[in-house]
Amino acid sequence: MDRLLTGFLTREPALGELDVLHRLATGALRLGSEDREQVLALVGARGRDVHSRLGLPPDTPLDTARRRALDLAAAWLPRTAAGFPGGDRAAARLLHARCQNLLARIDAARSHLEDPR
Repeated sequence: MDRLLTGFLTREPALGELDVLHRLATGALRLGSEDREQVLALVGARGRDVHSRLGLPPDTPLDTARRRALDLAAAWLPRTAAGFPGGDRAAARLLHARCQNLLARIDAARSHLEDPR
């Protein structure tokens, strides 16, 4: 049963994001103010839409949003191997995966807008 539950928790991003929020709230995950704000946005605490998760205004063009997602993904990737101050590799992996998910959503939107068949 433990193995089943652990597998579910690692495959369901929303549960991982909830865990990150819980650890931020309890102080188990200590971050600087800039990292903390990025984490809160990426996990949906500032809004669940792509622009909110990237910390961007809603009218930001998709190309700009895509660049932001790429920049955030590049920033979180090294932390997945080495961890980061006050954090851990699991949280960094979750945040990097969220950035990749946002990139996929932006690319899908761009594709649909360019060829709406």
